[in-house]
Amino acid sequence: MTRTRQYACKIGSSLIMFGLLAAGSAIAATSGLTALAEENSDKLLAGVLDAARSVQQDIPPLAYEVETSRHKRTPAGTWHDKPHEKLLHYYRRMGELIDNRTVRYNRDISGKFVPTFDRRSLWNGQGFFHRQGSKNLLATFSKRNRAGKTILFTQETGAFLDGRFKHNTYAGDWITILENAQGASIQEQKQAAGEHPCYRIAAETRHGDYDLLIDPAQGYNIMRAHIVASGEDLAWGRPVSEVSRGRGRKTLSRIEMQVADVEVGRFGDRYFPVAGRLTTKLTFSDGSVEESMQVVRRGKIQFDPDFGAMGAFVMDLPEGTEIRHEDVPGIRHRWLGGKVVPDVDELVMKELERTVVNGVSDGNKPESGSGQKNGSTTSSNGSGEPPEATSTSADSDMPAGERKGLLRLFSEFGPLLILIAGGVAYFALRKFRA
Repeated sequence: MTRTRQYACKIGSSLIMFGLLAAGSAIAATSGLTALAEENSDKLLAGVLDAARSVQQDIPPLAYEVETSRHKRTPAGTWHDKPHEKLLHYYRRMGELIDNRTVRYNRDISGKFVPTFDRRSLWNGQGFFHRQGSKNLLATFSKRNRAGKTILFTQETGAFLDGRFKHNTYAGDWITILENAQGASIQEQKQAAGEHPCYRIAAETRHGDYDLLIDPAQGYNIMRAHIVASGEDLAWGRPVSEVSRGRGRKTLSRIEMQVADVEVGRFGDRYFPVAGRLTTKLTFSDGSVEESMQVVRRGKIQFDPDFGAMGAFVMDLPEGTEIRHEDVPGIRHRWLGGKVVPDVDELVMKELERTVVNGVSDGNKPESGSGQKNGSTTSSNGSGEPPEATSTSADSDMPAGERKGLLRLFSEFGPLLILIAGGVAYFALRKFRA
């Protein structure tokens, strides 16, 4: 019996060791397969992002019109069929140059859409222009505001179809955001979205959780998207919990966006998104919610258009329009000859006023070193006698006192005389040209 137990123990130990070895081998094999699968997934993801970037960079200069319809929620929780507002955009893009004019239409008391707002913004490589209104124009300009051009990537023009979302426009498109994500995964099996198979990409980014459906057969465009940002996720360059938005400028706690019903058009060998729907849900720290939906459709799409004939990238302002130059606050500028120039009349008057005021003020001040103290006159040599007149020229016949007075007069009123002469010449030239 004892020998039988010994054999049993040996057999049991051998089985245990064999099992452990088998389990270890299986774990090692599984880990190897997992690592290989992750490596293959990373390569696939990198390949998809590279292909999508190549397609984006291959887009030539283009122009198109965009019609955007905004819808509200009904009391029952569904979306109104009829929009409450429409926007028509005239959009031009050539590399970094962007030009967008927007006309907004709202319903009047009869229910018809009437134009209520007209604005235009453009970045022409030299500066950011913006004009608002048609009768009472408000125009601004800035050379430094390069970030202003990113404002032109708005949701109303269908930027979400190009992978740019309103809360992170400044961060770039979806490709850039996923390239900078720490953890992103891609499902190699393709999931159907309509008639085309797509790659599904999920990623936790600095701008929220992204869940995208990308169609490689149609130019690697987004067919569906679901984005959620909250807490420390960035929105408009700051954590969501520090952002105020919506009616009443309340603090946000969560942003949710969904893209659906995307249509992609084919133009020769090129694919370009032409329509889609975006729903946005903002949840605030007080528990309140605001929801919106907009349907976008692009039309009259032209590649490599004649921008000169369109008047693109040149602001349409009447001659002499006053412009607020954001880089030079306090100095009025005007639109003259197709350029932003300072208002010379105003500059001359301001300089004249400054010079006259300073001249009168300085003229009332006693000279340094000639001040009278207790009725006595002191000299620079401390002798109590007036300083001797000295001449800078050995053969000068002009007394030093007169010379000094003329120099003082010229130093105080010379700039004024020069400005007056310049002003007279300027107005004479203007009259001559007229």
